[in-house]
Amino acid sequence: MKVEDLLLFSPQTVRSESRQSGEGDFAQCLAEALKAGASQTAGAAPLARLGPAEGAGNSPQNLVEATLSRLELFQEALGRPDISLKNISSLVDSLEEDSRQLQSTAEKLSPGSPLRQVLEEAAALSWVECFKFRRGDYV
Repeated sequence: MKVEDLLLFSPQTVRSESRQSGEGDFAQCLAEALKAGASQTAGAAPLARLGPAEGAGNSPQNLVEATLSRLELFQEALGRPDISLKNISSLVDSLEEDSRQLQSTAEKLSPGSPLRQVLEEAAALSWVECFKFRRGDYV
């Protein structure tokens, strides 16, 4: 095929020929995904997913995962102007409790354990975020 032949094709024609069956328009798929994501997190939904601080179980891995999930919810809630800081305070209380649990669990592990370092870092991160919230950094 020559370059002149390619110029005869309109961009729409080339695009439709290269698209396989079942393949959708990316912009349309992205818009649908964003719409679905916005409807899932409408209102105080991020805070509704918050479970009790003790709900993580006794496993150190579960404690870390629960704390990281709460930190993610905290970040999400701070980015939403429709959620007041007063509503976020219960999430901060849970993060503070998670920090205490992580630290006490880390103290029970051997000093050379890599899991201990992960627990201590997650505890420090959640404590710092609680401290920054209470100090007023997010006002």
